[in-house]
Amino acid sequence: MAVHAEARFEPMPTPLIDNPAVEPSGEWISLRNTGVRLFLTSDGRYAKHQGVRMATHSGRYSRRGREIRFVDEFDFIMVGEISNDTLKIGEYVYRRG
Repeated sequence: MAVHAEARFEPMPTPLIDNPAVEPSGEWISLRNTGVRLFLTSDGRYAKHQGVRMATHSGRYSRRGREIRFVDEFDFIMVGEISNDTLKIGEYVYRRG
């Protein structure tokens, strides 16, 4: 009598940052230039600070899963991705502050 083993698939745990309940709000610091910082508020607004210049860019953001979409005051759209406390927007990489 042959016994067939049944393969079982168990999903990998999702990192906390991928959980839609976890807010991306807070300070994000550029890995390339620590003088560049993004401040994301829980109400969907953001401000980018460069060195001593405060709020060089600002606007709003929205998030869907890992994707985060920024729209600045001139309606310029930037799309990024959040993964494991890293925020990537094009070639720019930020870490939580």
